[in-house]
Amino acid sequence: MTSPDFLPDTYAEVHRADLLRQITPKAADHVLWHARGFDAATLTGKEPGSFTKKLIDAIKAADPGNRHKLALGFPDYVAALNLLDLPLHQYEENLARLAVIARPGSIGGGM
Repeated sequence: MTSPDFLPDTYAEVHRADLLRQITPKAADHVLWHARGFDAATLTGKEPGSFTKKLIDAIKAADPGNRHKLALGFPDYVAALNLLDLPLHQYEENLARLAVIARPGSIGGGM
């Protein structure tokens, strides 16, 4: 019998793996730039264009139903932002995962 404590961790890992498969390098770069608060000292992503900045803001502001609708057209951006919405204690780890996706050859290989 599986303990109840094991199930959430397993589900979270499966969910994170599913999100990671959907994220493109371009989306990872743009979401990294956005997530770092536009701080040049910690900037790791590439600045997106004005449409993409507004798209990221719209995805972040969307309720679950509208986020799902946005995912139909922009699954990579929604997946990247959903990855960052996972539990707060995983935030830095998930930023590092986005960095690997953005530049697969530069940080210990790709995913």
